[in-house]
Amino acid sequence: MSIAAGETDYEVDRVKYFEACCLAFSHIIFDLNKNSGFKDLLQACEQTEKMMLSDDDIVKKLIDTNHNLEWFKNAKKSQGSVATKSIMEAQAANRKGCFVIGNQKSSYVEFLEFSLADVIKFQIKNDDSTVKDYSLEEINDLQSCLMLLGANISEKSIQEMTKEKDYFVAVRLYTK
Repeated sequence: MSIAAGETDYEVDRVKYFEACCLAFSHIIFDLNKNSGFKDLLQACEQTEKMMLSDDDIVKKLIDTNHNLEWFKNAKKSQGSVATKSIMEAQAANRKGCFVIGNQKSSYVEFLEFSLADVIKFQIKNDDSTVKDYSLEEINDLQSCLMLLGANISEKSIQEMTKEKDYFVAVRLYTK
C-alpha cells in the first residue's frame, strides 16, 4: 500500500496505523457534530468500542500515529493533486461503483486457499461503458489517501469521503 512513489515500508506502516485509528474512531470523528446530543455520543462510543475490540493493537497504533503527527502534516501539504484525484475517485465510486465479493480466481481449486484479496474487488463503470477494477490493495490505498486528506476539503467532498468510508468499512467487516 503506497500513496506516493518512493515511500518506505515504515512510511506505509504509518499510514496504515493512521487509517486503522481513523476507522476505529470514525464514528466519533465523522458522525458527531455540534448538534449531536449525549445519546449520539454514547452510540458513537459504543461503535468505537466494537471497532477497538476487533484490533488488539489499536492503542499502539494510536500512540505511533501521535508520535508521527509532524510527518502527517508534511505529507498532507504535498497531497495537492493526489487529493483532487482521490476525491474524484471517491465520487465516481459512490455514483457508479460496486463491490464484487466472491471467487476472483480462475479455478475453484485455487479458491480453497484464499485470502481477503482473493474474494473482494471493486468495479467502477465509466461513462464509455468500460469497467475499471480495483484490487483490495488499491481500495486500501484510496481509503488511506482519503483519511489523510481529512480537514482541508469541502463539505461535499467530506460527504463523498464519508460515504466511501462507510461502504468500505461495511465490506471489510462483512468479510472478516
